[in-house]
Amino acid sequence: FQALRADKSAGLRPYVLPYARYSYVGKPGWLGGHFTADASLLGMIREEGTDTGRLSAGGTWVLPFTSSYGEVYKLTIGMRADGYYSNDIETPNQSGVTTEDDLHGRAIPYISIDWRLPFVRHGKSSRQIIEPIAVVVASPHGLNPSRISNEDSVSFEFDTTNLFAINRYAGLDLWEGGFRVAYGLKLAHYTDEGTAWSLVFGQSYRLREDLNFPVDSGLQDNFSDFVMTASLSVPGWFDYTHRIRFNKDTLRVLRNEGTMMVGDDDFRWLIGFTALKRDGFDQSLPDRTELRTEFRFRITDNWSAEAHFSHDFEQNGGVLTTGGGIVYEDECFRFRLSGRRDFTSDRDA
Repeated sequence: FQALRADKSAGLRPYVLPYARYSYVGKPGWLGGHFTADASLLGMIREEGTDTGRLSAGGTWVLPFTSSYGEVYKLTIGMRADGYYSNDIETPNQSGVTTEDDLHGRAIPYISIDWRLPFVRHGKSSRQIIEPIAVVVASPHGLNPSRISNEDSVSFEFDTTNLFAINRYAGLDLWEGGFRVAYGLKLAHYTDEGTAWSLVFGQSYRLREDLNFPVDSGLQDNFSDFVMTASLSVPGWFDYTHRIRFNKDTLRVLRNEGTMMVGDDDFRWLIGFTALKRDGFDQSLPDRTELRTEFRFRITDNWSAEAHFSHDFEQNGGVLTTGGGIVYEDECFRFRLSGRRDFTSDRDA
């Protein structure tokens, strides 16, 4: 890909050579627990700037257990080791900026206990579930030294998908250490016909702050913001998902995002909105209230047409994107011809 920002040199663009990953999940063994293993190899080179090589390997032992009272436990004990090689690292000193090479490694032990207590009520053709959830995670603090290049954990979004995760960073370069507990509640309703709705609400607490999280992430303090996800699904023609993040002190909605999809294979219409409140953390990223829609309809068994549109309703907003295209698809081949226009600009881009 080619960067568009005028202040970024093309030589800083990395080439990924190579990236390889291996994962293994064992069969249940002693006490019903099972073993997993993961390994990865990454090499990134640049014409200008720092080159990075990473070798990572780790394993976990996972033990599920259900008590006679109905409590569902999961114990996870793991260890991961990362080795890094970097060259042309900028190191400021009294005479200016010099570069040097570095070989660095770290070992990450961790333990996690997941506890759930699902209360299930059965009806004639449906069932309802109320499930409190708590997850405790412990690992050493301060395992993100500045000598390790952050290539795969730059962007971050806090919601219910990673609320109970052992490591809430997206990649391997940053690790969320320390002691913390995440807690929440899940409500759900399922019918025999497949209709379902669910709601998950929760928060987390950590003993020590993690300054690697962005200041507007919702995780920069000991207590996190509140996050919630609600969904409704009717098989074959309707799906809706809504995600919200509340400020922990004022309960102000900082992120409000919903997506609704209606239709079947012959005609499908999607509409979604996103409302972001930056709270002044980053002046270069203004608030946004965005509405987006797209639809697709089948012309023949193999041909279909599609179109999309998005608009920002903030004071300096306006149309963001518009476009459309045609698609051919059969059992073994898919072809798309589409056009798109962006009405946005970013400084000199």
